[in-house]
Amino acid sequence: MTEEHPITAPLTDDELSEVTARPFTELTVNELMDMKDAYAARGSRVYNSATVETIILAFLAGKIGVPFIQTLAQRAANGVADWSKDATAAVLKQLKRKGRSDDTPWIALPDHMTDEAWLALFELVETGELHGKVVRWDENAVTWRADNAED
Repeated sequence: MTEEHPITAPLTDDELSEVTARPFTELTVNELMDMKDAYAARGSRVYNSATVETIILAFLAGKIGVPFIQTLAQRAANGVADWSKDATAAVLKQLKRKGRSDDTPWIALPDHMTDEAWLALFELVETGELHGKVVRWDENAVTWRADNAED
């Protein structure tokens, strides 16, 4: 590849078609250079080497790009892992809350529930005052009495 390329007239369209029809691996250096000159005569530039800017850009992309992508992927994976931990913890907390004895009210229903007793019970349920209590209907006071569950 160190031979000197003699300066000749650019290839005609037919000659260029014949050269480009063959595989590049079978072409000689002179034929490749003639092809380059033919394209240059038509306004196409063929560079034999990369510019310094291109080499620097490729070097920086290789050195900085890969760690950047790896860090970005790691942060995304950590975010998904943290989200799944938070979601699992929230579900487990909700499941544990439903089953705790201190949150579960005990309602001692009287033998004969009146409409007034039902309405008062529904009001207690809406205000959330039943958690961890034993609730009994007091007919004398016509209201529900809440005691601690430990009593």
